[in-house]
Amino acid sequence: MMTGSYQIRGAETADLAFLQEIERAAATLFPPGCLPDPNDARPMEELETAKDNDLLLVAVWEEAIVGFAMSKEYESFLHLAEIAVHPDFGRRGIGTQLVLAVIQQAMRRHLSGVTLTTFQDIPWNAPFYTKVGFRILHRCELSSMLRGILTREESLGMKNRVAMLYSNVA
Repeated sequence: MMTGSYQIRGAETADLAFLQEIERAAATLFPPGCLPDPNDARPMEELETAKDNDLLLVAVWEEAIVGFAMSKEYESFLHLAEIAVHPDFGRRGIGTQLVLAVIQQAMRRHLSGVTLTTFQDIPWNAPFYTKVGFRILHRCELSSMLRGILTREESLGMKNRVAMLYSNVA
């Protein structure tokens, strides 16, 4: 998919070396205290597994990796586990295109939709996903996986977290 000066494509092995740095840079945008450790990043093994399962997308801007989205398949959904765009490339629609590409992955896999967890009160989190077509799930709608993720995030001190769903089912 080509839009403007960037491209969204499946990750290649050579891309993995840039992703943790992008994740750490993106974490600097969050208010202090939001993230348990802003210097923490996804383990390389998780990124490799996602790549091997065609669930790791990268945004390439003039040959540089500037963002990524990592998903996991569970039950009949993709779960958007991580999305990060380097702050130097923010506000260009790259995050939106990464999310839309994940939605397209779910549709190509004939899955019911995409889930994620995010901050309810940060503008580029839940309000952003709502604009893309996600909705906040009520507690009674949460799968055991989503409940587990939210419980873990809360135990790490992350506040105001919600689970969201983009449904491919009309």
